[in-house]
Amino acid sequence: MGEFHFYYPRRKLDPMLTRRAFIARRLRAPVASEAFVEHISQTRDLLVLRVNSEEPGILYVPFVDPHGCVYFASTETLSCSTRPRPLFLELARGQLSRLTNRGAEWIGRGFLPHPKLRKAAREQVRKFAELLTCDREDSKFDANSVRLFESLCDLSRKINEEYLTRVLAARGEKSPPWVTRFGFSAPVNSTWSELYDSVFEPKRSGIARRSLGRIFQTVNPDFCWLDIERSKDVFDWTPFDTVMRDATDRNLRTTIGPLIRWGETLPAFLNDGDESQTRELFKKYVAELLKRDRKRTKRWIVATNVEARVKGISLESRLALTAQVAFEIHRFNPKAQTFLGFEQPFGDSIRRGARDMTPLELAMRVNKRGIFDGFYLEVNFGLSTNSTYPRDPMELHRFFDRWSALGTPVCLGLSCPGPTKTKTKSKSNDSEESTVLVDMYRQRASKRSLFGRKPDPVDAENDLLVDSPDETDEEALLWNEDTQRETTVRFLVAALSHRNVDEVVWTKFADVNALKYSTDQEFGDNQNGEKSPFVKDSSETGEIALDSDDEQGFELEGEVDSKERYNPRDRNRLPLSGLIDEKSKPKSTLDKLAGLRRAYID
Repeated sequence: MGEFHFYYPRRKLDPMLTRRAFIARRLRAPVASEAFVEHISQTRDLLVLRVNSEEPGILYVPFVDPHGCVYFASTETLSCSTRPRPLFLELARGQLSRLTNRGAEWIGRGFLPHPKLRKAAREQVRKFAELLTCDREDSKFDANSVRLFESLCDLSRKINEEYLTRVLAARGEKSPPWVTRFGFSAPVNSTWSELYDSVFEPKRSGIARRSLGRIFQTVNPDFCWLDIERSKDVFDWTPFDTVMRDATDRNLRTTIGPLIRWGETLPAFLNDGDESQTRELFKKYVAELLKRDRKRTKRWIVATNVEARVKGISLESRLALTAQVAFEIHRFNPKAQTFLGFEQPFGDSIRRGARDMTPLELAMRVNKRGIFDGFYLEVNFGLSTNSTYPRDPMELHRFFDRWSALGTPVCLGLSCPGPTKTKTKSKSNDSEESTVLVDMYRQRASKRSLFGRKPDPVDAENDLLVDSPDETDEEALLWNEDTQRETTVRFLVAALSHRNVDEVVWTKFADVNALKYSTDQEFGDNQNGEKSPFVKDSSETGEIALDSDDEQGFELEGEVDSKERYNPRDRNRLPLSGLIDEKSKPKSTLDKLAGLRRAYID
């Protein structure tokens, strides 16, 4: 058992939020950590983290920046020690290290920040050196450490913004047409007009608003085996055919999958079969799906969470099954691409002991075999058990650099929480008509920024994008529409600066109540009104969870604590992460994506 101790000035971090801090090790993947906060004096609190070994680690702690965007700031690698370290000084060391290392790489690529930023960087180094040698019991030490860290965060943001501005401008200038496509995930049991067409209607309820224009080029039909084959050899392709026909009518490409999500509910007729029989039935289902598709789809996401610990089936067996499906897809359509997916590519689920290895490690091993054409990375931001914690903006570059080093295309699945409570009018009225970075080559200056500057005021009476959360509790303060937009854009722009990111799919198009999902259809209530024996309501989480008490012949189920089990295709698992709010109105995040597309993709 190892421990890490850090002290920090009281009331500078929220204790409830700080308890989400964790330790990361190999490839910066989290490990199981226990974090708690103690009061040690009238001016300082103590953050203690316990891990299962005394190996060195990296601390990640949630931090809300001056722009209201939450992310997990990190230190450099530290040894276990019960001797308290100054938290903000270590965070400043980590920020300065990332800034220095990343800046050196960017300078090697030909990027040189503005002289004022380089001067500010030298000044921050000087202040950091002074803090290292000063008396840490001095009354001003804590305040100076906090100021230094916040200044480094602001400097990092400015340099990051300037670098991305130039990279995106150069990419748009030298690589037409833009190769990255935008898409959205569409549940096949919902009408198309609710999902897509209504967003682009020029008028609604008699109130005129500007057209968002065309944003998406691909659609990701969201369905699973249970939706298609409820009884053995009895297939219902009507929802699938409908969404495919609608996509063809609107000249949208299709990206199908994941075909397997390890952890989802399986058809009832598999109860009496063994593993080998389930494999054969699944391959038969995939063969029928390929015939139905008739070579229209050029990209298939074969599976996600293959690296998770699953009862009754080894990692080698899961990979073998996934590889067989990929082989069948290639044999049926040689021009199709097959992707292997990871739902938490940062490795966050390792904190619960739910992984055998990090996603990147598995991807590197699989990539050598040449089985898959690329990788699908699904990043559902949030603070819940099955979500991905947001990272420092500079660390996002490290993340994409590592995946880019594999030399294969990357498809991103993306969602981010929006308002969590009832809506009120936005205090800032920060609807954004167009979001464009400064184009250094074409000299196109924008009125707004992708990085959080406030736009010019707009007439709220004629704008449908002014809804904002009721900021009455801690969760609503953290996750609101402003944070959704800011977190999304920081991640997305970092992704678009890497050439191998060729598709971005928004996995949660509409909030839960915006579309009237049919629970009866989705989870298979029988004619007597009884719920399917495969699912049960969890009073603790409010989610639909797998019933772990029933013995099933072959389960695609993660080996985690029963309180944390969930249905990965349950619409309620990310209840307010869509681009359309509960009133079926588009959020400003969608407007942000439209501006980004107009600026750098069209």
